[in-house]
Amino acid sequence: MEKEKKKFSWTQNAVTYSIATILLLFGGQILGGIIVGMVAGIMIIIKDPSVISMMLGGSIDSDLLLSMMGPVALTCTNYLLPLGMWLVCLLWFLFPKNRPIYQTIGKKLTGNNWPKFLLGILLGFGMNAACIFVAYLHGDIELSLANVNPFAMILIYLCVFVQSSSEEILCRGYLFEKILHRHNFILAALVSSGLFAAGHLMNDGVTILSILNIFLFGLFAVFCVYYLDSMWMAFMVHTTWNYTQNILFGLPNSGAKSMYSLFVLNQATARESFAYDPGFGIEGTLLCDIVLLIGCFVLWFFFRGNEHTNIWTELDEEEARKAEQEAQ
Repeated sequence: MEKEKKKFSWTQNAVTYSIATILLLFGGQILGGIIVGMVAGIMIIIKDPSVISMMLGGSIDSDLLLSMMGPVALTCTNYLLPLGMWLVCLLWFLFPKNRPIYQTIGKKLTGNNWPKFLLGILLGFGMNAACIFVAYLHGDIELSLANVNPFAMILIYLCVFVQSSSEEILCRGYLFEKILHRHNFILAALVSSGLFAAGHLMNDGVTILSILNIFLFGLFAVFCVYYLDSMWMAFMVHTTWNYTQNILFGLPNSGAKSMYSLFVLNQATARESFAYDPGFGIEGTLLCDIVLLIGCFVLWFFFRGNEHTNIWTELDEEEARKAEQEAQ
């Protein structure tokens, strides 16, 4: 069925949706910082009540406070900061014109099921681990087993899910779906992936290759949502991708290093090559870009005939009825 063309609107277009996305991002970061900061502060005080008098006397700095949390708590805290992004998005979706986006989280999308959920985990781990394996075989990285704590690994995975899924619900749930509804797939895919990549421009060790990589990853997530009709799959690909490189193997996650990981990297021997970038990790390499390009092609080739669920049908019908009533 040919998609009905929408009339141009000064308030409902790719530019205004992009601006709204940026505002949601910054608002979520601020809110997340406040909430997680308060919780972390309470945890530190419970652990050592003398911190209160030290803080009142001005004899303690932020670095000392962070060191008191321990590597597991600090890692969880860093990954829970985007919790605020989830909260502001859920509130933003309460507006009638955004309300259909709630359906991308539930079973409205036909691909939001356990097989696609598990496929997302498999692809996130498989693609990332393949790049790490090549870098290891090429002699670019040396890894050693350091921390074996099953409870910590599970807890951190849940925290990584909060971080990764918040970016997906914002970029693929909100921005992609809104532009897709108003314009077309190509524009929606390019803008949502481009803004996702732009959000990493200030990361440590960023390069042209790394920004291309983030863009391609965003495109891969778009294909999960559009061609496989699964936001759940995008959630899990993103979560497991970040978890694999940062928590399992101790490598930078888009330039950011973790305080806790199963394996640790020997920084002194890490070298730059087609498979590893010491500043940004595997995501700053030609190899990783090629892997993601292949991944995008595979999803497009095998699933391009699938139909993406139109979450806007009820809203469009309601607006059409109102227009008819006003015209009478």
